[in-house]
Amino acid sequence: MGRQEQFYADSGGILGTEEFVDAMIHRIGEFDTRAASFRRKADSEIEIVDLESLVRSVEVVCQIARQEFCGSSKSARQVFAKEVFIVSGRQLGSRIADLSRILGLSSPSTSRRCDSALRRMPDDLSLSRAVELVAIEYSRNRPARIVIK
Repeated sequence: MGRQEQFYADSGGILGTEEFVDAMIHRIGEFDTRAASFRRKADSEIEIVDLESLVRSVEVVCQIARQEFCGSSKSARQVFAKEVFIVSGRQLGSRIADLSRILGLSSPSTSRRCDSALRRMPDDLSLSRAVELVAIEYSRNRPARIVIK
């Protein structure tokens, strides 16, 4: 077949369809973030996030039931709750894969949703405030700490 230019296009060093490249970039970003997080916590304790307590905290703060924001639903209210859950979970130290499982979304979709929410947070006071309130609610209601040394 000879040299085919489509295989030499620059896409950040990843070869594949646009969708595949996007998913891999997010997956690589997730890995780097997680690795950096573990490096920062080296020589200290790593706390495991109680995802059920996080879900309950989002339900309270966003006034929406789990069944409404977990899944592929896309109303503004449901997307807002998903973003609050994802950003809050990431700030607490959860992995994208674990958050994706709870939401019923793919890891790349969850990662993109997280990136989008983080970019908007400085200008979106309602999102920023909801994330703050979830952190407060979570700290009040989580069970005894589960810590790995």
